[in-house]
Amino acid sequence: MTNFEKDQIKLDREIRSNSVQSVDVYQDSNKADIQIDSIELLKQIYDNRYTLFKIVGLFFLIGVIIAFMTPNEYASSVKLLPETQGQTSNLGRLGGLAAQFGLGGASNSVGTDVLPVQIYPEILTSIDFLHEIITRNVFYASINDSITIQEYYNEYYKSNQITKYTVGLPFQIIGWFRPKSEPTDLPDWSNEPYKRIIPNELSAISGLRQSISNDRDLQNGILTISVTTQSPEISAQITVFVTERLSEYLTTYRTEKSRQNLNFIEKRHEEAKLKFEEEQSKLATFRDQNQGNLTASARSNEQNLQNEYNLAFSVFSSLSEQLEQARIKLQTETPVINVLQEPLYPTSKSRPNRISFIIGYVFVGFVFAVTFLLLKQPFRNVIHTIRNKDD
Repeated sequence: MTNFEKDQIKLDREIRSNSVQSVDVYQDSNKADIQIDSIELLKQIYDNRYTLFKIVGLFFLIGVIIAFMTPNEYASSVKLLPETQGQTSNLGRLGGLAAQFGLGGASNSVGTDVLPVQIYPEILTSIDFLHEIITRNVFYASINDSITIQEYYNEYYKSNQITKYTVGLPFQIIGWFRPKSEPTDLPDWSNEPYKRIIPNELSAISGLRQSISNDRDLQNGILTISVTTQSPEISAQITVFVTERLSEYLTTYRTEKSRQNLNFIEKRHEEAKLKFEEEQSKLATFRDQNQGNLTASARSNEQNLQNEYNLAFSVFSSLSEQLEQARIKLQTETPVINVLQEPLYPTSKSRPNRISFIIGYVFVGFVFAVTFLLLKQPFRNVIHTIRNKDD
């Protein structure tokens, strides 16, 4: 190796060493700058600690006011296990017994039109579902009397006063100046092909919808329904009503076609029964009036009456069999909702958690105060720079 090559290698090593040292010096300087910046920020916060305390104290006071102005609410819940696809009806033995007597049309398996658990929240929040519930009566202990659920939400349910007079203040002001319409007698809408709902009903439905919550266990098919109101007894009663209404809704959905078929067969069966009894009476009367009369005309009339009787009996017997099939099918398709946990009367409030509420406001106030203090001086500098440029 020549002296030139040795000198070149030595020079490369010195360059690399100097580069590493420069990087270390740069990193050390950055760390020092960060430490200095952190100390400056902490010093700035400490110097303005009284402002920080004032802002946090203000948020604490706001949190206390809101926490104690928010009324207590009580939750009642029920756990349900609705029938799912593939389950076998409890009428399996009855269906088998019916098949032995020729009633093979009654199947003991549940159809595939069972509603999945995912659809239940849509049912629980639908207007049709809730509209029927708000008409039911509940006992309200505060007035020691029974009222409708609609009256409870429109007259006794206390809305959040803070929200009412902050976010909802513009609507409150508009309502103060809006002319009040005189109550008028509502027309009869029962014959119309659509449903009309008046504003008071919509208001109650909206309140009830917000009170109902649900939780679905898709793996086990368990549905938990909770109702939260400002009255423990009303929460429990509404939970019962929601459970009953859900059962009625599912029954109507599952059995509507079978019920219509049953009603049709019952009408035809009643007509066939009357026809059979009429033909039976005619045949008996003819035989009583023509005892011993063996003329050809009499025998011909008797044969005609006998044929009419046999036909009426055949139709009546066939419809009786179809009627039993339809009844068993209707019972088989009626859904079963197993109640795993009955609605419980709430003995303690579910919300608000006032301590957590106040702590949350204090935390928000602290973050707001620190942000304000850190951005105050940079913001002033920007304003000062803009003014100097304008000058």
